Amino acid sequence: MNGRTKDEFLRVMALAQWQPTGIGAGSRAVVPLHRHGARTQERQAFASPGGGRSRDDPSGTECDGRSQANGVRPCFKGHGFPFGMAVRSAGDGCLFLGDSGRYMPDGSVVVWSGELYPEVDDWAERIYALYRAKGMDFPLYLDGAFAIVIWDAQNRHTIVTRDPVGVVPLYECELGDALLVSDHIDGLLALGYEAEVDWEAVADFFCFFWTLGDKTFFRGVRRFPAGAVSCGVTRSRYWSYIQEGTIADMESAVRELRAALARAIDKRLVLDQEVGCHLSGGVDSSVLAILLSNRCGGLLRTLSIRVDGGNDETPWVERMLVELNGDHSWVEPGAKEVIWAVPKVARILGEPMCYPSVLSRYFLDERSSVLRIFNGRGVDELFSGYTWHLPPHLDNHLARRTVFQRDTILRILPCLGDLAYDPVEVYMDLYQEFPGYGPLERTLHVDYHTLLRSWLAVEYFCSRAFHHMALMPALDKDVVKLAAGINSSHKANEQEAKIVFRRAFADILPGEILSRTKVGLNMPFSAILRGDGAETARAWVWGAEKAEFPEMEFGFVREMFLRHLRGEVEWGWQFWAILLYMHWKRSYVLRR
Repeated sequence: MNGRTKDEFLRVMALAQWQPTGIGAGSRAVVPLHRHGARTQERQAFASPGGGRSRDDPSGTECDGRSQANGVRPCFKGHGFPFGMAVRSAGDGCLFLGDSGRYMPDGSVVVWSGELYPEVDDWAERIYALYRAKGMDFPLYLDGAFAIVIWDAQNRHTIVTRDPVGVVPLYECELGDALLVSDHIDGLLALGYEAEVDWEAVADFFCFFWTLGDKTFFRGVRRFPAGAVSCGVTRSRYWSYIQEGTIADMESAVRELRAALARAIDKRLVLDQEVGCHLSGGVDSSVLAILLSNRCGGLLRTLSIRVDGGNDETPWVERMLVELNGDHSWVEPGAKEVIWAVPKVARILGEPMCYPSVLSRYFLDERSSVLRIFNGRGVDELFSGYTWHLPPHLDNHLARRTVFQRDTILRILPCLGDLAYDPVEVYMDLYQEFPGYGPLERTLHVDYHTLLRSWLAVEYFCSRAFHHMALMPALDKDVVKLAAGINSSHKANEQEAKIVFRRAFADILPGEILSRTKVGLNMPFSAILRGDGAETARAWVWGAEKAEFPEMEFGFVREMFLRHLRGEVEWGWQFWAILLYMHWKRSYVLRR
């Protein structure tokens, strides 16, 4: 137990008012994730009548943690925790859960989650030595993705920091005189936080698919900022993403980008270990797969997804497979598997976020057998890869982001009308934050602090749920710094997106891949709701009780569901938001 005796661990349990199970000679501690009065129960991965897996769920993944005959690994198993770190600290000491904490010889505690480079025998000791030598500047000397909490026994205060880009999520809240910190909301709940809804965050999500600022769906819980370090009430930024645009020469940008991405990949490779790569046949994943294939050869395992009714990327994937060494697998979930994944995803994420394409990421991680999986996350946000980054669409970027208009949101959730809060105003304040920026720079700034932040959380939670490590070399801090320095005219123009990235790797990509337009992880949720997923989704919507969701106007929701089934409206994304919210509330607020 990381140097702690069983008695010490039991004292942690007593403080949190738990009844620990499985602690005995030679056994491993298994900590219940929630409290229910005096009893403790392991949380189900999703709610279904009677507990466990519903007989209608075709995925084969039960919620009680038992191994499955088909080999699908349950969520959040392995070491018994859904979180990599959970810390409760106050002036009189520090308690931690998980497998990532260490006591130092002077009584201080170091708890961390993520991955740091280069590999060393004991990063906890290295982190503590850096803190003692460099003080609050110590994060500047770390390279990788991390969330760190240090309880300084000598000065009796708590230091919290997070990696520059925010690859590892980090949540914080206060409970009495104690500070609770975790990389997943379950860690805060395990330490005593009682879930309450933050309605402004709900309004954000139904407007944009993500929350703005540091808000979460949980009142009193905030996201710790990326690139920040705090000591008590003092907090400062040690790193910021600011688009400088100082690299005006295209050839210099191309040369530096190739070198920076190569270094980022190399530091994430482990000698003689298999690596995975998500392959869509798009520019980003294809570049990454080729660079990995050149380094790993037969140790590369690529993985692609296709769903009936979605965009079929098979021709581009098969074209890329001609260029690669290694094995390839297709993930092909059916409609019933997709719809039953919604409550599981709600449980994994901890709060609603992002588009239905989250489901694609879920299935790719669920079906992968490789521990370390690379993907191209960050390329589109840093190098202008989305269609809304093209000048013809920039002036309309807000309309393209909006899930529901305000009047529709209020028809679904009338209670939000009582808020003196408008998500669109907050969004526009963020968009206008740097007056010297042009429309593209401002859109990239917003994407970095909203869309990318949410996708990073998805990557972390989904990969951790199935015991993988998501590796995103495009979000190496040196690549991000370089991208911020490249002039926006080298990123997108009237006809082309991701210009500098395409030119940097034009010599290794097949022509048809280089010239194709972006499709992205497509999940045909609208068609699934009209097809084999309709019965299950309808049962959820009609089976919800007003006592569970007094805030929702189910008459309107059910009317729109029927109109969607008849093809009168396209509400696939809208019902993704509604269903994800319902399952999140059942799991985290109602605890069912």
